[in-house]
Amino acid sequence: MEIRNYRPGDENKILGLFEQTFKKKISINFWKWRYIENCEKKTWVKLMWDGKNLVGNYSLFPVQLMWYGKPVLTGLSMTTMTHPEYSGKGIFTTLANSLYDECREKDGVKFIWGFPNKNSHNGFINKLQWVDIVNIPMLSLNTSMAHFIPNSTGITRFTAFETKHEHSYHKNIKRFVVGVNKTKEYLNWRYLENPMNNYDFFEFSSNGNCYFCITKLINSFSVTGKKEIDIVDFCLPEQHDSVMNILSHIYHYYSDRGDVVRMNTWIPDHTEENIIFKSLGFTEDIPYTILGSRIFDPDYAAVTDSKSWFFTMGDSDVF
Repeated sequence: MEIRNYRPGDENKILGLFEQTFKKKISINFWKWRYIENCEKKTWVKLMWDGKNLVGNYSLFPVQLMWYGKPVLTGLSMTTMTHPEYSGKGIFTTLANSLYDECREKDGVKFIWGFPNKNSHNGFINKLQWVDIVNIPMLSLNTSMAHFIPNSTGITRFTAFETKHEHSYHKNIKRFVVGVNKTKEYLNWRYLENPMNNYDFFEFSSNGNCYFCITKLINSFSVTGKKEIDIVDFCLPEQHDSVMNILSHIYHYYSDRGDVVRMNTWIPDHTEENIIFKSLGFTEDIPYTILGSRIFDPDYAAVTDSKSWFFTMGDSDVF
C-alpha cells in the first residue's frame, strides 16, 4: 500500500470513502471549503492507497491560535476514515504519524488539537500520544424556565464581520493563554462562506467595543417538532445585564419561526461568562465533548491545562 498527500482529482475518491465509512454524504463544495479554501491556503490531507482503491484518509485543518497574544500555526484534527474492509491494519495511526511529522518539519507546527469522538478517542490516546485537556459539557437553557426581557434594546443583525468585531474579540481573549485567532477574514470564512450551515449574526456596542453572537436554529434533538438555538460563537462583555439583553433578543427573534425549547452553547468553566450564563439558568448537560492535544514542542505544555483555553462550539467542525 502507498501513502501520499492529496492531489487535485482525488476528491471523488475521498467523498466515496467518507460515504462508505460514515454512511452519509458530504458535498464537494464543503470539502473544498474546509481543506483547500481555508484561510491558511494549506491542504493537510494524507491518503492510503491499495492500488487504485483509496482505503484510508486522515486530515488536519490548518488554523492559527493565539498563544500568549501572538499567532501560532496549529493543526485541528479532522476527518479519520478507514475503508471497512481494511480496519485493524493500523492505517489511521500510520497516516496520522506521517502527517504529524510533515506538518512539524515543513510548517513548524507546535501542536495538534481537536475533539476526538468516542470511536477514535482511544486510538488518539493510546497510539498517538494525545492527552485529554477537558471534557466539555453542553450548557443548555430550558427556555420555559428563562426570564427573558420583553423588549431588548440596542441589538442589531449584521451580514459580515469587520475590523471592529476582530478588535473586540482579541481584546476579550487577552485573558487566556490560547484561543483561535479569529480575524475578520477567519470569521467570514468560517460563518459567512460556510456552504453547509446558515448562521445569524447579532451585535451591540458598549464602552467602545462591538460585541457579537453567532447563532444557528436547529431542530430539537429532545422534543419532536420543536426548535433549539445553538450559540455557536460569541464575544460578550462580562456583564450580566448585557448578556441577558442579547439572549432575550435572540430568543424573541427565533421564536417567531417556531417553538424554541432550548438554547445551547459551550463556555469554559473557568470564565466569567460561564458564571453569568449559569446565573441565567444554563446548566451542564449532555453531550459531553473531549478536547485533547498532541504537543510536539515542550514549550507549549500549557496547552494541556484546561484553564489556558478559551473555546466555543464553532471551534469544532461539528456545529
